[in-house]
Amino acid sequence: MKIQWNLRTTAASNAKTRLPVLAREFFRSGDKLAAAGAGPEQAHRFRIAAKQFRYTLELFRTCYDQELEHRLGMLKAVQQCLGDLNDLVTVQNLAEGEQMKAALEVRIRAKIQEFHNLWAQQFDRKIQGSWVRYLSGRAAAKKTVPTVG
Repeated sequence: MKIQWNLRTTAASNAKTRLPVLAREFFRSGDKLAAAGAGPEQAHRFRIAAKQFRYTLELFRTCYDQELEHRLGMLKAVQQCLGDLNDLVTVQNLAEGEQMKAALEVRIRAKIQEFHNLWAQQFDRKIQGSWVRYLSGRAAAKKTVPTVG
């Protein structure tokens, strides 16, 4: 998720115009992952994308109200779930014995299902729309925020 920031305007203006684009891209990727029943490799790549998206939003904390903290928590929950999945896959790759690998496979499948449930609960289309509206409408244009760059 790369975006061109306008260095001639304020951080708040960049937030209002650029962050909704990032949000749409992030949600599109998450929807694909949840719909496709993707494997651990795709889940790991999406975890990294979620982390990048969250960190980008954190850079613009001063442009938003306290609601942003709640939304960041939602992203952290997705990251945690996918991080747990990655840990299980790593342990499975190191495990010896078919019984242990099979037991870990059951846990991996359960964690993938947990991600699907979490995504459906916290990021359905209606909620995704509320994110885009929040990011595009609540940036504090009246605040004096230094320009990016």
